[in-house]
Amino acid sequence: MVPRPRSAQGKLEVILRTLEQGDLISLGAVAIVGSHASEVLAAAGDDPAAAGPTVASLTVECASGWYAVLTQDCDIVRDVDVEPCIAVAPVIYIPREQWDRLSCGQTSYREFPLDPAEVRPLDEAHAQGVPAGHCPVVDVRFVTSLDKTLLREGFERRAPLHGQHKTRFQEWLGARFGRESFDDPVAETVLPIARQVLDGQLGVFGEQGSKAPASAKMVASVSQWYVRCTDRYVEIVGRRSAAHGRASGLLRAKGGDLAWNLAECQAGEKQLSEMVRIRVGKTGYTVKVLTADFSTDLTVDEFETFALWTVQDEPPPES
Repeated sequence: MVPRPRSAQGKLEVILRTLEQGDLISLGAVAIVGSHASEVLAAAGDDPAAAGPTVASLTVECASGWYAVLTQDCDIVRDVDVEPCIAVAPVIYIPREQWDRLSCGQTSYREFPLDPAEVRPLDEAHAQGVPAGHCPVVDVRFVTSLDKTLLREGFERRAPLHGQHKTRFQEWLGARFGRESFDDPVAETVLPIARQVLDGQLGVFGEQGSKAPASAKMVASVSQWYVRCTDRYVEIVGRRSAAHGRASGLLRAKGGDLAWNLAECQAGEKQLSEMVRIRVGKTGYTVKVLTADFSTDLTVDEFETFALWTVQDEPPPES
């Protein structure tokens, strides 16, 4: 018996089941909509002086050729009558120095770092548009809806996210659109000052390594930062990571097992809290910096009282 050809809809269903949130696809483009006077449109290549309608739509392909799938897995596979599109964002390349900061827990609401070993430009033509020494990030400042039916005609696909890396991407994406808002003084003054202290200590660790003070080693041991606020008290908690801890020297082999140097961890926390206290000054807020192994030190109920601190990348206020 000659097999019946697969229907177009059936083919699409099979294709959609191969896609997951965080995958990269080659089919897509960034759509920017605005007036001809828009600086964003002009920077993307639109001619502000061109005649035409008041509102313009411009499609711009990103240099890498890749677009990250933002839609959740369950909505990717839903029928097109229910979920006709998937959301994608471009993969762009940024200088290595900026990428290093993002990959060390100093995350941005706008850009998520991808492993350069897992993500290369789509082809040689795209590679020529990527400056040397630049690394890939997902850029969610530009998000586009892509018609699912366009995927029937084929596309390139990569799956660069695995395990905890994929989990962090999902958490980061949720934080972009569902992040908790703190009081203005906390968001605009206290947290930027604290971030400047943490960034500075990470820089110290980068320069001094094993000779760095406990505060610098402590920051280098953290993969994510969380915040909770009660009235005038701000608590910043770093999530200690085994991989980061081994690199910093605070997690070492002891009796055949790995154990944190708790005395040095506590010294680092105390030093960081004091640095932030001095910088925060007379704002009326008390800030304490702590760290924890989330697998053993926090209950589920306590964990839920914290908000993931995905750091804004605007410069902190002048002190």
